Amino acid sequence: MVFGNATTARLLRENRIVNRLWHLKDSMVNSSKHFFSFNVVALKITLLYAIIGSVWIFFSDQLLEHMVTNPELLITFGALKEWFFVIIASVLLFVLVSRGMIRDKKHFIRILEKSEQEIKESLKELSDVNRALEEALLESEERHKSLFEYNFNSIYSLDLNGCLIEANPTFERVTGYAIDELRGKPFETLVVPHYLESTKEKFKKTVQGEAQRYESVIHHKEGYKIPLMVKNIPIIVNNEIVGVYGIALDLTEAKNAEKALKESEERYRKVVELSPQGIVVHQEGKIVYANQAALKSMKEDNPIGQSIFSYIHDDYHKMSKQRISETAIGTLLPFTEMKLIRRDGVVIDAGVGEMSMSYEGSPATLTMFRDVTERKQVESELKESEERYRRLVEFSPEPIVVHVNGFIKYANPACIKLLGATSLKELMSKSIIDFAHPDYVNLVQERINRLKNAGILLAPTQEKLVRLDGEIINVEVTGITLNHDGDPALLMMIHDITRRKKAEEALRQSEEKYRLIAENMTDLVGIVDVNGVVKYASPSYQFVLGFPPEDYEGKGAFDLVHPDDILHVQSQFKNMVMTKENHIFEFRYKHIQGNWVWVEAKGTPVIDESGNLIHFLMVAREITERKLFEEKLSYMAYHDTLTGVPNRRLFQERLEQCLKEAERYKRRFAVMYMDMDKFKHINDTLGHDIGDELLKQFSKRVQSCLRESDTIARQGGDEFTILLPEIKEERDALIIAERILTSLQAPWMIGEHVFRTTSSIGISYYPTDGTSVGELLKYADAALYEAKGIGRNNIKTYSALSNNRKTSP
Repeated sequence: MVFGNATTARLLRENRIVNRLWHLKDSMVNSSKHFFSFNVVALKITLLYAIIGSVWIFFSDQLLEHMVTNPELLITFGALKEWFFVIIASVLLFVLVSRGMIRDKKHFIRILEKSEQEIKESLKELSDVNRALEEALLESEERHKSLFEYNFNSIYSLDLNGCLIEANPTFERVTGYAIDELRGKPFETLVVPHYLESTKEKFKKTVQGEAQRYESVIHHKEGYKIPLMVKNIPIIVNNEIVGVYGIALDLTEAKNAEKALKESEERYRKVVELSPQGIVVHQEGKIVYANQAALKSMKEDNPIGQSIFSYIHDDYHKMSKQRISETAIGTLLPFTEMKLIRRDGVVIDAGVGEMSMSYEGSPATLTMFRDVTERKQVESELKESEERYRRLVEFSPEPIVVHVNGFIKYANPACIKLLGATSLKELMSKSIIDFAHPDYVNLVQERINRLKNAGILLAPTQEKLVRLDGEIINVEVTGITLNHDGDPALLMMIHDITRRKKAEEALRQSEEKYRLIAENMTDLVGIVDVNGVVKYASPSYQFVLGFPPEDYEGKGAFDLVHPDDILHVQSQFKNMVMTKENHIFEFRYKHIQGNWVWVEAKGTPVIDESGNLIHFLMVAREITERKLFEEKLSYMAYHDTLTGVPNRRLFQERLEQCLKEAERYKRRFAVMYMDMDKFKHINDTLGHDIGDELLKQFSKRVQSCLRESDTIARQGGDEFTILLPEIKEERDALIIAERILTSLQAPWMIGEHVFRTTSSIGISYYPTDGTSVGELLKYADAALYEAKGIGRNNIKTYSALSNNRKTSP
């Protein structure tokens, strides 16, 4: 860029010098013209005066005759005086005029001398500029030559026929040929046959003005192959493409590196395969690799495709997912212990380490594990032996107290909290009777007196205790006699039932209130036991479904469920029984008039204090209108709102399903792409309302030509696609296409307008033209484009189009 600016400045200077020379030239010419024109004027004045004087001589004689009477004197005086006057006057006049001319001439000579000096200076400056331009041109040529000669990439130029014109030394080194050996020869002589067609195609596009980048392989002069990354650039001169520049990068080293990498991967694969540790690679939770040690440890033959979490115990799913999500690529997480599940259902302990990595170009997680079950069992047995009783008592959620002869010797944390103390020290040596409610003191004393032998179980009894803060609580007490430091003692387990007692009372008090609410609400309220038998049905059942509540009570809750929904409802109910969790499900209930009513039901398990499932509270409401609206929305999501035919989304789903069936059962099918010729003209001239009605009638007329199994869909605008499944031969599709075009020959009568239209159809076949959804649609569209290009109202198949391209020169 710097060189270009300097050159531009020099050219501007040269232009100013040349302009100055032309200005000087014009100035000299104008001065010369002025000089000569001025001398001519002086001469004319002189001649004019001489003429006037001569006229005076001729006419003055008559005047003198009247004035002078002496003839001699008259002749002498008249002749001498007049001619002398004329001569003297003419000389004086000429002298006066000539002095001005001499002064102008001297001024003109000074201007010429100054201009000559300026011309010499300008010529010298112009010579300097030319010399600088020549040096800059040489410098630019040297730079471009260096870029061409010493470039690490092969640089070459081709003419429009693909023949080599010039190439740099790198090209000669890569190919092994001297440039003179290849100059004038087509480039295809070097290309390996496998890459020849694609290389020709890229050259053709470059000649058309598109720069291309692609891989190719050529033959070295010695016979071996050279992989290249090539970029073609069109050579444009005066807005005309005259050739192609090529820049090629030798990929030999890169390919060798890829080979070395594969060999390295093979070595590591063997290390992984023979590792004594189990190694598993999984992507998005799906196993993609497992070594022999992993298969042996997990008693699995082929885990590929299985979820990694199917081998991890449920308790460790959350931890495993968190470890995987937080691991950066290449970082090894430290080993941690978790439980795994073998294929035979046996749970084992394992030390597990994980690392995020890239596997076949996608993110993956490598998991390593080793079976530590035996070690964990030994540790667990030892720890359990040491901690068994302490854990049972210390961490029991149930309050436990040991007393000897009625005096407290031990209480676990739950019992300390229950009795209102802050530490065991507050309770030590206190009498258990101090905490007994006055109504139950005799019962407690009698129980103490019966302590004689160890191992006697005490039946559960309900009583009341008084906490240290004076609060009275309801408890259920049971226990067993044992020896404590050689003395008979009683271990008592105390269960606080205060909340349950309050809940029972509250339930009793509110039962009537909620019964009244249930009887007057529009929601369906029922109680269903764990066997699915209705124990209660609210009066709203008769209002919503027509059947009185008595018809439901004592019968199966699923007896009036729609046959299509009953399996789903029973499955949800069983799941609710197993999990004891709330569930919401939708199904159809029978109305007394015979129709079906959609309801949404929520089941809530009712559980007692012991965690036992009593029954389910079922609350349901009618959602028939909502379901109808959802069905309408679902239909609109898959159908064109104007024509009512399937839309692009539904067509693609059916095409994908057809593709799967065709692959499985080796069937053929066809895809048509069609539109109306000049539809935009109709829209613009007759209006969009006419255009919309035309699209409706068009879709109906085309649909009448199809089989029941065929699908027509609107892609957008006036474009439609048709799926023809299960055709025996390609001719079947052509027959249907011809039938469609024939039906479209009939005129359209829309409002006051009667007109005709034509259509063009493109067809692609599975599997001859394409084996994917994208290919079949793309090739059918290409065939449609060709059909419109040859005159419209035509049918064109992609296979015929492909054959024409292959046979054309």
